[in-house]
Amino acid sequence: MNVALETMVASFLYSKMSQGGMDPEKIDTRMKKYLRSFSAHQLLDEALREIDGRSLKDDPSLWQKLDRARLVRKNAESRQIDGILRSC
Repeated sequence: MNVALETMVASFLYSKMSQGGMDPEKIDTRMKKYLRSFSAHQLLDEALREIDGRSLKDDPSLWQKLDRARLVRKNAESRQIDGILRSC
């Protein structure tokens, strides 16, 4: 889920900066900063607000659904990893 979501958000951010007339080199620099130092949640909150003037947190229902999906995925991965480690 994270890779698909981050890819979609990165594409959206790049597109918004490009539409705003930002220099491609500056866009690349900002995208590297975002993708290296921001979590998926920060991309959907801070980076979106910085570029587009709005955040997913502006809609509490969407933000809660995203957070719930993240926790379900995280818990499922943890159980799988625990099962693998116990079988070793």
